[in-house]
Amino acid sequence: MLDDMFGYHEKGHIVSDIGEIHFDCNEGTFMVNSPSVIILAGHINDMTTRTIGDVQFKLDNKKATLTVCALDGQPIAQSNHLLVSAVGICEKYDGNTMLKMENDPVLYENICGSLTISSCLVTEKIHVYVLAPNGKREHLIPVHNLYGAFEFNFATNTRYEILKMDY
Repeated sequence: MLDDMFGYHEKGHIVSDIGEIHFDCNEGTFMVNSPSVIILAGHINDMTTRTIGDVQFKLDNKKATLTVCALDGQPIAQSNHLLVSAVGICEKYDGNTMLKMENDPVLYENICGSLTISSCLVTEKIHVYVLAPNGKREHLIPVHNLYGAFEFNFATNTRYEILKMDY
């Protein structure tokens, strides 16, 4: 990745050779901007809104890891089936002290904010399901159709499935 022929590093930035992967050492953020996968991870405390490709994150967390992945292999804006993962700070914690990484409970911070996806298919019915830890659909959450995009607010869960229905 760091080579005269591929990618570059300049003033604390490391970027892959085709520009889809970006690590900002100054901000402490890692981003992937590919046609079918968008990732934002790291220290986001100075960002209230961050747009990567067709995805806009509006957040009120200091640290987070957010992923949007097209499950049908299409670019995100054209995809009919998306998986979203959103989690804040994760720690092993017993209520008083940090614990070793064994079988102790994990404490994680919910994401506060919303996700907006630009889509050429926004005229179709959009369903956003909250997913249980085992991946099963729990319930639908409200979706706001915007001009050329749709948006939903993060609930107290970490996994979401987005389906674009043609009825």
